[in-house]
Amino acid sequence: MTEQTDYYGTYSYKIKLGKDKLSFGLRAGVSEYRAKLTELIFWDVNDEVFAHNINATLIPKFGFGMYYYGEKYYADYPFHPHRLRC
Repeated sequence: MTEQTDYYGTYSYKIKLGKDKLSFGLRAGVSEYRAKLTELIFWDVNDEVFAHNINATLIPKFGFGMYYYGEKYYADYPFHPHRLRC
């Protein structure tokens, strides 16, 4: 009943800090979402939410992350919100 196609671009960069390294990453893209809501079987036939299909709605998405690592340790911070509201 639902379909989703994702389109993403990714970029990363690494910095040497002595023997350790610090890496950054960025991700940006969109998800194309479709749902055939009119084909569902549900209890309330008058519910307006299911009266129309969702055709090719674009949802912007992005992510950011940092990764610090050495020979015997590491630390990371990922930030990946599910979606942005525009």
